[in-house]
Amino acid sequence: MNTLLNVLSAEQEQIQGWRHHMHRHPEVAFDEYQTASYIASRP
Repeated sequence: MNTLLNVLSAEQEQIQGWRHHMHRHPEVAFDEYQTASYIASRP
């Protein structure tokens, strides 16, 4: 469990950036083409 927490802690800024992006660009459920494209383009 500590390993997962360490990974998440190290990636916190990136994860928050994803969340902020998705909240700035909301899409209707099952019609999330921009969200899917955004996620797929992330390393």
